[in-house]
Amino acid sequence: GNSSKSNWEWSLPLEVIAQSRYYYNLNKRSSDSKNVANNSANFFAIMANYSSSVNAGNLPHSPHILLAPQYGMRRMLGRQFFIEGEIGYGFYRYTSNSNTEVNTTPMLSLKAGYFFMGK
Repeated sequence: GNSSKSNWEWSLPLEVIAQSRYYYNLNKRSSDSKNVANNSANFFAIMANYSSSVNAGNLPHSPHILLAPQYGMRRMLGRQFFIEGEIGYGFYRYTSNSNTEVNTTPMLSLKAGYFFMGK
């Protein structure tokens, strides 16, 4: 008889993100008696991202490198909760099947978080 074989394929994604920020209005916010705890201010940032994967089988493998200047703001809600938003424009290099593509993309990020080690 016919027997069907099951082939397992797997992928281990890898992503590394680094971001440097310059908080430009901390002193002004502080002198206006506004909350500046945990860098609650506006900022300019540059973000770098590398994404790839380790695959077994015929899964697609397409690494990319992204570089994005951004503008953002972080605000504290109470003593330990925060909200943060960033907007920017990214430049990326994407490789797939020996083809390399260079392109741009708009970026938007909204975050909410909690500081466990509050003041």
